[in-house]
Amino acid sequence: MIKPERLVHDGGEDYTAVSKYTQRCRWHLVHQLKHYLWQDGVHHELRGHYQKNLRNVLWDNQNGPKRLATYIKDLEKLGLETSATHLKGAEKEAFTFKDKKGFAFSTTSPLESEMRELNRRADVGARWSEKGVESIMKVLLHYRLNAGST
Repeated sequence: MIKPERLVHDGGEDYTAVSKYTQRCRWHLVHQLKHYLWQDGVHHELRGHYQKNLRNVLWDNQNGPKRLATYIKDLEKLGLETSATHLKGAEKEAFTFKDKKGFAFSTTSPLESEMRELNRRADVGARWSEKGVESIMKVLLHYRLNAGST
């Protein structure tokens, strides 16, 4: 079994046994909050306000962890328990990238972008072999990881 040292994930599963360090995708945390706010009964027009506040907290690399703890408490005080519970479950993995060096990304967006590009290239009216898809992925990954090196 291959065990990566670092893993960025969208949430929903516990990956602590799979990887040494796990990071929750900051983009998905903000996006998913909308659903939990809906479950808490927050009106549609107000959800964006809460998401914007969370985005500001998560992208504050200096004070983010403290601000996230405060934000969760604020949600609890407002009676938004489902939303607060969602963020509590992610709290310990929301800033792993900050404390553990070597994370190139703190969101899954770059990988999702690569997969969309791979699908676009592979969907040309004919089915690519698995070996062909694997080969092009290796080339793209090589260029991505070695950009700027000589």
